[in-house]
Parts: sequence; C-alpha cells; structure tokens
Amino acid sequence: MTPNSIQTTTPEVVLQLDNVSIWYTPEKSAVTNVSAEIYDHEITAIMGPSGCGKSTLLRAINRMHEL
Repeated sequence: MTPNSIQTTTPEVVLQLDNVSIWYTPEKSAVTNVSAEIYDHEITAIMGPSGCGKSTLLRAINRMHEL
C-alpha cells in the first residue's frame, strides 16, 4: 500500500440495536426505541443530557440488568 492510496473497505457492524426500549417499571421508561449500528475500529459516542438513559443503555448492552 502506498502512502497516498485510499482504503475502500466497508467497516463491519459489530453491534446493532433495533428499537431498544428499557423500562424500570411498567410506568417508568428509561430508554425508548433506540436504534444504532456500532462499527469495528471506529469510535462511537453516546451523548445526551443528564437522566436521558445513556448509562442504562450501556448497562443493557453489557447485560448488567439481567437477573
């Protein structure tokens, strides 16, 4: 590969979220209908205001909410 060549490979999806919703109780929703694709060898940021469900989503991805 020469220094001026361009790599044209498509990044691989390593995690796909389709309409993920999380509730603490039937009345208390923490996350509603989140969809995203996380790609191999790329940086992904989850941003939002305090209390919007960022940490809850990450805990669900890591299966920390399962009994």
